[in-house]
Amino acid sequence: MKNLSFLIFFSLIILGKTSFADEAKPSFIKSYTLGAELNNYRYVEPGLIAHSGFMLGVFAEMTWTYFVNLNGVTSANIVWGELNYDGSLCDVNTNICTDYQAKTIDVISRVTHRFVYLIKDDFSFFIGPGFRVLIDKGRGDGFYTRTGNYFFLPLGINFNYQNFNFDFEYDFLLSGTMKSKLSEVNKTFGDVRHKQSVGSGHKITLTRKIDDVTLRPVIASLYYESWSIAESDPEELLINNQPSGNFFIEPKNFTQVIGLQLGLLF
Repeated sequence: MKNLSFLIFFSLIILGKTSFADEAKPSFIKSYTLGAELNNYRYVEPGLIAHSGFMLGVFAEMTWTYFVNLNGVTSANIVWGELNYDGSLCDVNTNICTDYQAKTIDVISRVTHRFVYLIKDDFSFFIGPGFRVLIDKGRGDGFYTRTGNYFFLPLGINFNYQNFNFDFEYDFLLSGTMKSKLSEVNKTFGDVRHKQSVGSGHKITLTRKIDDVTLRPVIASLYYESWSIAESDPEELLINNQPSGNFFIEPKNFTQVIGLQLGLLF
């Protein structure tokens, strides 16, 4: 954490010096991109469950100019899909689990804002806040809604080569929560909210700008994203608002996504 704090502090100093050194200009939109997305998603709790399948969605990205060497990039996407559930169903009273396969409906959204420091015309460094939300609900009896909220810090570099853009992002997990609505399974059960504060991710993106296909330039991006989240803190299950003596955790897990985005540049 000390190294991370120093890195954030150092980065903000660089951005601050750039901001005051250059003559301030009014913020304005340089460009924005709107498009659709298809990805292959895989979520695993090792030894317990796995969700996998294809997801569809939409995305948007907007680029701002703050100062001569400082831009802002706001990106957002939302994807959804029916995934294959391969795991087990567990009795919260006996902790006995049985193998089970089913379908789950997942919705995932990711929003980031980057402060982009232009080192050269074709090379930049970025840092900024990020937020990711996950909603998951299996089909059939025994499933309940899980809602995860994660705040993270994207940090990385970006460079251009001819019509290609390479983007390397490392994500520091700052804080997260996973709420499990156990009351949907049994009305006497209380919902459980787990805190998750240890984890990280990364995202690698290759983008090509295509100018000669449509009236507007086409932006095609291929990306790989991953997350690794540690085991959460234990939380006690309440039954009829009374402590039950049964404690549960959100297991350690990892996520892998390979995706394709196609959009128009305005």
